[in-house]
Amino acid sequence: MSSKRYYWIKLKTNFFNQDEIDFLLSQKNGCEYVVLYQMLCLNTANTNGKLENRIGEMIVPYDVDKIVRDTKYFDYDTVVVALELYKKLGLIYLNENGCLMIANYDEMVGSETSSAKRVRKWRAKQETQKKALQCNNDVNYNVIQENRDKSLDIRDKDIKDIDKESNVQMYNKSTSNEHDILTPTPSKSKKIKPQKHKHGEYKHVLLTDDEFERLKKDFDFYEELIKKLDEYIETSGKKYKNHNLVLRGWVLNWYNEQGYKTARKELEPSWLNDKPKPKEETLEDKASKLYKMWEVQLKCNQLDQAQETVKQYKSLTGKDIEEVKKELDEAFNVLSKFD
Repeated sequence: MSSKRYYWIKLKTNFFNQDEIDFLLSQKNGCEYVVLYQMLCLNTANTNGKLENRIGEMIVPYDVDKIVRDTKYFDYDTVVVALELYKKLGLIYLNENGCLMIANYDEMVGSETSSAKRVRKWRAKQETQKKALQCNNDVNYNVIQENRDKSLDIRDKDIKDIDKESNVQMYNKSTSNEHDILTPTPSKSKKIKPQKHKHGEYKHVLLTDDEFERLKKDFDFYEELIKKLDEYIETSGKKYKNHNLVLRGWVLNWYNEQGYKTARKELEPSWLNDKPKPKEETLEDKASKLYKMWEVQLKCNQLDQAQETVKQYKSLTGKDIEEVKKELDEAFNVLSKFD
């Protein structure tokens, strides 16, 4: 069984840009001329581009009527004009037998047998599978390489961490040995709390020696404070964690409310209760006071008291109070002239 042969037209990407085809398209029926040319190429695919029929041993060239019948879509005049244009443009020519030939037939028509087609498809399939396999291999290789790189990174990191830890341990060991040699380990001794002693009639108030001394120093009435707290605990049954704070806070506030004055020394500086010393009178102050008293006594017609004041003034200053008055009046008169 002979294999079938398949034919097809090969059109280059610049087919419609060729000068010959561009000229045909510029004519009135240019599109028909181009399509007719392509149909002639296809109809002559099995005759190697020859426009002829073989009947036995006889060769019958194509004529215009044959072309019109085979193509069906073109009228007689269109085919006549088209063939003349093809000849002038070099698209067809007459061979030695007087038959028309498609120029550059090999470039316009391609063919292959069915077996060749199967081989071509098989080879294409094999090539596709080969590329897919190569792609998978590349992916697998990349994955393996990536995993290998990650493993190496992890290994290197672990090695670095181990080295670092070893160095730290060696350093700590060396430094700890030096520390053990140079400095003895301090003993962890538990802090001893100072002992509290009982105070008050009922022995409810508990204070350390230091707390008691500070309370005694800060408050003059510390005994009354201790007594009040001791009695309150006895009657109420209350318990307090720190009696020193209670004495300084609650009891102290209670005493303040009752009107007692605290004697805490750091809150009441020594100068707070100091009274200002009276100003010592000078001789001039005493003389001025006697002079003013004498003037008042004269205005009030207290002549006897005025005479007594005159004697006191003269005894104090050695001057006569009336002569002092004259001097002051003259001084005022002089000053009034400048006003």
